[in-house]
Amino acid sequence: MFLKKLLLLAFVQQRSYRRKLLDELMFRHTKMMQGVIVDLAGKNTDHRGKFRPPDKGIVKRIVVNLDPEVKPDILADICETGLDDAIADCVILTETLQHAIAPKRCVAEAYRLLKPGGVFIGSVPFLYPVHRDPVDIVRIGPDGLNQLLSEFTNVEIYSMGQFFGVLGLFLERKVTSIRQGRVLTAIGLPKIYKAILIILSRMLIMLDRNNLQLNKKTTTFTTGYFFIGTKQ
Repeated sequence: MFLKKLLLLAFVQQRSYRRKLLDELMFRHTKMMQGVIVDLAGKNTDHRGKFRPPDKGIVKRIVVNLDPEVKPDILADICETGLDDAIADCVILTETLQHAIAPKRCVAEAYRLLKPGGVFIGSVPFLYPVHRDPVDIVRIGPDGLNQLLSEFTNVEIYSMGQFFGVLGLFLERKVTSIRQGRVLTAIGLPKIYKAILIILSRMLIMLDRNNLQLNKKTTTFTTGYFFIGTKQ
């Protein structure tokens, strides 16, 4: 029974482990997404996860992105949106700061856009493979996040996954980078290699207990961080 479940998990197309964790945390915090939402680096198309902002309680959602392919409401740099001060009840900035040349400017822009009492929600990867979009510049740990969010109150930082989750995620990501050489493909080795990696990845991920929790100083291994903060 266990083996059957494992094989099913391995070969059914799924979201990445990190995306599942992010979706779960976003769903947990939907009550904070009220009024006017500014989604920095968000998308109106090509969504990667299952999470979508709730319809209930939202007056307006404004997506800001430099990529016209994702059909943003405003085509602009997220560090300089051109929007008025204090227009948002909630600003969302997920999986983006690692690509930013100036993370401080991005966070400062989020703070500027928020009304007093408004909520900033975001996430960053930490132990995660290089992924350029179009560049991959930085990894930010909990101390760095606390500094970036120093102007906010009620800051909470969650660890996303632990030791086994990190190992499973790296194996999962390795599968997507396996090259399909003609000779190896002809004898089926890439498929076998992928199958082994996927099964090992799923086994490790299933061992990743207490994978979403408030970050502690003793936390050593994690795929990344989810954070919330309130503008004073």
